[in-house]
Amino acid sequence: MGVRPVLGLRAGRERQPRQSRPAPKGAEPERMAESSGVAEVGPQRAAPGASPPAGAGGGESHLQRARRLGHRVGAANLRPVGPPGRVQRKITYLERPQHLTARLSWKFRELREAGYKGLPELKWSEIQSGITALDDSPVDYGLIDLDDDQHLALLAHYLAKQAKKGKEDDKGVEHQEAEEERKDKETRERHRKSPAIGRTYRTIYLGAGASIAYHIATRSPNLKPLDSLIIGPVQPWAGTRGPGVVAHPKHMITPMRQFLGKTDEAVDDVWLDRGKFSELIADVLKKSKITHFERRVEKIEREGEFIKVEVEGFSDPYYADKVVSGIGVGDHTPRGIAKEQIAGKEGEVGGKRVMDMDLFTRVAGDLAKEDTNIKLDAENPTPGDITIILSGGNGAIDVAFDALNKGYKVHWIVGSSGPKFLPGFFNLAAYLPYLRSLKKDQLKKAGLKGDNEEQLEKARKKEIERVEKMLGPLYESQKDGHEMFEGVVERFLAQSKKFEGIHFGRMKGENVKSTDTGVTVSGFGDDITGDLLVYGLGQDNKTFKLLEGFMDDLVPQQDVSGRFGEPGKATLGLTTFDDKLEVVGATAFRLAPQVAVTKERVTKSEGELWERRSAVWAKCKDVVSIKPFNEVWSKWLAVKQDYGKAGEAAALGEFAKAAADFDAYLAKVDVKALKSEQLDAVKSFERALTKARRLAKVDMEPVINTLPDNVLINDQLTPTRSQIEATTGFVPYDIGQRANFLTDDRTALAVHIAARYSELPRFWADLMVEKIIDSRTKEVSGHAPDFSKAFGKIPPAERSVPPNGVKFQKLWEAYLGQLEIEKRKV
Repeated sequence: MGVRPVLGLRAGRERQPRQSRPAPKGAEPERMAESSGVAEVGPQRAAPGASPPAGAGGGESHLQRARRLGHRVGAANLRPVGPPGRVQRKITYLERPQHLTARLSWKFRELREAGYKGLPELKWSEIQSGITALDDSPVDYGLIDLDDDQHLALLAHYLAKQAKKGKEDDKGVEHQEAEEERKDKETRERHRKSPAIGRTYRTIYLGAGASIAYHIATRSPNLKPLDSLIIGPVQPWAGTRGPGVVAHPKHMITPMRQFLGKTDEAVDDVWLDRGKFSELIADVLKKSKITHFERRVEKIEREGEFIKVEVEGFSDPYYADKVVSGIGVGDHTPRGIAKEQIAGKEGEVGGKRVMDMDLFTRVAGDLAKEDTNIKLDAENPTPGDITIILSGGNGAIDVAFDALNKGYKVHWIVGSSGPKFLPGFFNLAAYLPYLRSLKKDQLKKAGLKGDNEEQLEKARKKEIERVEKMLGPLYESQKDGHEMFEGVVERFLAQSKKFEGIHFGRMKGENVKSTDTGVTVSGFGDDITGDLLVYGLGQDNKTFKLLEGFMDDLVPQQDVSGRFGEPGKATLGLTTFDDKLEVVGATAFRLAPQVAVTKERVTKSEGELWERRSAVWAKCKDVVSIKPFNEVWSKWLAVKQDYGKAGEAAALGEFAKAAADFDAYLAKVDVKALKSEQLDAVKSFERALTKARRLAKVDMEPVINTLPDNVLINDQLTPTRSQIEATTGFVPYDIGQRANFLTDDRTALAVHIAARYSELPRFWADLMVEKIIDSRTKEVSGHAPDFSKAFGKIPPAERSVPPNGVKFQKLWEAYLGQLEIEKRKV
């Protein structure tokens, strides 16, 4: 991908560029919210048991609330009922100072003196009138930081375009504004026809967890909160999942990359506390000012041009132009264990001896054993007297670490292939007792290499030595982090720290026998006995039932911009063919296999097109010649034949050709000459065609392949954030000043290098983007920092994860800075 200089200003720099200014001091979120026209009024929430307010404005009118928030609303924009009228707030300043015209005039002069030759000359009157015009413009100009040279340069060009408005030589901005006005008018007219005008929104978010927070944090600050609605219980990180940390540092998972002018993501190596992560999520939802109903969604379905949403406890449904679903994938699955054996809350622990990993995490510090009885006793816990049977592979590693760290005895049922211990994870210490506890006939199953017993034993010893060396630096980097890591290294380095047993295979629910005195699991040779059974086997996917009515309409969202490799290859999420419903996060990842292109899906699309094509033929004979349609249809039929010849790839190729041919056919239809029923038939066919051409291969691997090696699958937080940012076209507002060399995608890195290291030629910038991506997980040679000198024998997979992330970041910053100096000398 090419890296373009921002605004084409690179070549005009005559002297060494100034250092980018830091963000203004004292610009706390509340202050910034106020300066951007959004008051800090707290979250809008529905009282338990109360009927929701009409619209999102609560007890006050939309006009009253808009004025209270500082928006300028004229009488022409007021509507007596329904969604709020258009609020003019299409440019937001990170801090809007007094005497803005004078400030900008001085700033622009300073930029020109610094070498920005491409900056337009603006009179005082043009700046003054341009500011007013931008405030009133329906075009969304986003967020402007007046302490950032790149933002100032962009603003100068925006003002220059406004100054030319109405002149023959530049009608571009007028066309843009007219198009935005048209779209806005269409939305207002459509909402007036809604089944429930006062309960209709442009966007409804389903869920209130990390994926929805990521989506909301990428919104433009100019999107009106009253046009949206959040529906969903409070996310589980606060209490449900118990105390502890998330497996990644804050910079990899924070939803604050841009929110009311705050990125708050300095690279660090400290695992983020779960409670603090929960606060970040809640902070985004709160500061969005979007009304939040802490209720469960009971049903979603299409109704005309809208998506209808039914909410638990509310008799009246809600409607949206678009729904963003981030509802997760449900609770931990017990895999057939009888429900009456499972403790669902703290008060049932002891009476019932089976629980999921979240409940165990919440009570693990308070469990005590007296004879055969298990009880909660926070003052006198006795973990050393209690034996845990843990079932689950990757997800259960957290519990394996926590239980051993607290002193429990643990039998671990690890699945058929065993757990994957990743570098930089907080649970890595559990890898040592896992390796020590493996029986000789389990070494190959655990992934160790060797042709005989001696070689396998040697491989085990070498792996233990490698991990022992990693633990000291890894947990030392957490000394200012969570209290759970105090003394971890000493405890886990002890040779006596082992599991009671490692058991390969899958636990079956019918093999679990639980009484009020203990648990027995059969099916692994000798029965496994313990005091408690904890399962961490993945989710039950019950939330998918909400989306059942949309499954046939879901298609992949493709990475058309090439942020994760070749354009169009990576899948970022799922959406309906008409983009009415977008599915993000873990839900999208788990549903992706069902959305993959298959012979059945192509054949079904073909059938829909045939049916709707027949309707066009029957109703439009007197309007257009049917001959071109028949010629196109004969090409379409070749799709089915290609399955028998060359498989799905060839069929998809024909699909694309046929779609293009149909486009050409539809372009000949004289829409104005059509009657209502004829127009409906053509539109119905076009919808089927749009759906067919958006069928594509599903491949989410390119996303995680660009991230550090402590990311396992695409339903983890870091790739979810990356995918959502790509679908919304998001780049942090301060990308010209700083970048995250561990997680930013190609687009963000390209923009940063072009702006921050503007002396580098374009081909060098292109090269650096790929080098940065590659260096996160593998060895790179030439034109990159000297990683071997900085990290010694630490392998590439461990260089971009804790405890080495900060060093990795600084190495790239220093290297690019030095490279620019050298190129400037040349």
